[in-house]
Amino acid sequence: NVFFLDSRTTPESVAEEAARHAGVPALRRDVFLDVTDDPAAVRLALRQAIGLAREHGQAVAIGHVHPVTLEVLSTALAHDLDGVELVPPSRLLQKSR
Repeated sequence: NVFFLDSRTTPESVAEEAARHAGVPALRRDVFLDVTDDPAAVRLALRQAIGLAREHGQAVAIGHVHPVTLEVLSTALAHDLDGVELVPPSRLLQKSR
């Protein structure tokens, strides 16, 4: 019951492909939420992730456990994510990408 999530910190990453080649289920990051600690930038990244999820049926967004990121996510969760459901990455493995 393990899988690999490639954070794609470099565009040349081959980790996802290598994991799949080794028989390990894998996902890749679509959006990095907190490249900066600017709340407006984190909100923009979250909106981008929501847009991708709506367009493609799912999106993987990752971030750090920073106060700004947590505050933006808490505010978003307290309201509405425009019909997009937050789920653990393992649930996305059940869908084909």
